Amino acid sequence: MIAVPVTSFITFPMGLLACLLMPLGLEKCPLWLTEKSLGFVMRVAEDAISWPLPAYHVNAWPVLMLGIAAIGGLWLCIWQGRIRYIGAVPVVVVLLCIPFTPRPDVLISDNAKIFALRDQKGELWISSARVEKFTRGEWIEREGGEGFGYWDDEDSPMQCINEG
Repeated sequence: MIAVPVTSFITFPMGLLACLLMPLGLEKCPLWLTEKSLGFVMRVAEDAISWPLPAYHVNAWPVLMLGIAAIGGLWLCIWQGRIRYIGAVPVVVVLLCIPFTPRPDVLISDNAKIFALRDQKGELWISSARVEKFTRGEWIEREGGEGFGYWDDEDSPMQCINEG
């Protein structure tokens, strides 16, 4: 909320102005303002990342919930008058249900080169740390960057399955 207006009203316009003034050799002042605004945006980003819960990861939405929210949103946008506010009901219901959606117990990549299982504690155990880097990264991001492990770890509870 702080950095976006700075980039919209200072960084980008001054950068454009600097590009337009470069043939005339007058780009120094706009580039200086662009540099200072980018420094400000970076400081804001560094501060924001140190806040508690800078990001909140939620479970993946089932397609049905996404469809209901989309229909409610369309209702809000298409209808006029007071009847349009009926569309807010399904959107609010879906938003309230998202934290309660169950996480999958088994994940399998599209080409089945990697898979993951969830244990009784809710931790995700991924079959390999060497293949399918993008898919593995997506799964880890959905876990919030914690609560996962690899089967090839020595302390993995899945080690007995892996060996036997």
